[in-house]
Amino acid sequence: MGTLIDRFDEHDGPIRVVHFHKSQPLFVSGGSNSVTLISDKDVVFAGGDYKIKVWNYKTHRCLFTLLGHLDYIRTVQFHDEHPWIVSASDDQTIRIWNWQSQTCISVLTGHNYYVMCASFYLSSLLKSFLIFDSFIFLIS
Repeated sequence: MGTLIDRFDEHDGPIRVVHFHKSQPLFVSGGSNSVTLISDKDVVFAGGDYKIKVWNYKTHRCLFTLLGHLDYIRTVQFHDEHPWIVSASDDQTIRIWNWQSQTCISVLTGHNYYVMCASFYLSSLLKSFLIFDSFIFLIS
C-alpha cells in the first residue's frame, strides 16, 4: 500500500481526467472539461462550449482559442514531440491541430456516433482513435 503525499479538494464534481507532465512535478485535472498540459506553462481545456482554449497557467491568461468543432469536445491530447493537439467530439469528428500555428491540419469524418476519445500512440506519428461505433482507427 502506498503513502498519501497530498490531497487536492478543488473540484465541485467528479474528476474525469488527470494529466501529468512528462518531466516536471505538475499535473492538471478536469471535471466535465477535458484538459492536458502542452508545455511547462501552457494547458489546454476543451468541453461544452465547443472550443479548445490554450491558457498560460502561470499568468492565468487565455493565449488563443481553436474553433471548428460543432458539439461537445470529449477529449484533447497533446503530442509529445510535435506541436499537435488531437480532439474528439460529439460532432462525430476528430481534429488534429497545430497549436503553434493555431490551425486545424486534419479533420477525420465518417463516424456514426460520438467520438469518445482520441490518442497519439507514444511519440510516433501513429494515431489511434477509439469511438463509440465500436471500432478503432489506426492512422499513420
